[in-house]
Amino acid sequence: EKFLPFLDMFQKESVRVEVCKCIMEVFIKHQQEPTKDPVILNALLHVCKTMHDSVNALTLEDEKRMLAYLINGFIKMVSIGEEVSVHLEM
Repeated sequence: EKFLPFLDMFQKESVRVEVCKCIMEVFIKHQQEPTKDPVILNALLHVCKTMHDSVNALTLEDEKRMLAYLINGFIKMVSIGEEVSVHLEM
């Protein structure tokens, strides 16, 4: 409950995006198995959205590649279980 308000404390967008990148790098590096914990998934989805929304026409290709790598790494660590159709309907 304190994590997302903590991220909102970073008012400068570039700093917030760097913090999000660090969080996602650590998650990808240290998460051993896919997770389906809704609290973790919601928080990290917010982190991914922040990184995604930072991309604009002036964003360098290397930065886009790094953000795509981090977002894809998060997606690979999501476990939706057997009921795929239930998750797709949300």
